[in-house]
Amino acid sequence: ECILMQFTGLKDKNGKEIYSKDYLKNPKGEIGKVIYYEAGFYLECPRKNGTIIYIPLTKGFVQNKEILGNEFETPELIK
Repeated sequence: ECILMQFTGLKDKNGKEIYSKDYLKNPKGEIGKVIYYEAGFYLECPRKNGTIIYIPLTKGFVQNKEILGNEFETPELIK
């Protein structure tokens, strides 16, 4: 079985390639999932109040983020 993941063209703070469905962590410890939506990549970030915000992925935005895993290899990150 093969699962295709789309490369964003960006790398995290450690130089690791970022793909759709990857989980990124910011320096504050917050975690978001990379998604592809309407011809662009976004970070889907759930908030404590139950809302979800979508932040466009850019080189400047991901420069201090770190990949934790993805929804296929690390399903325990899904909350």
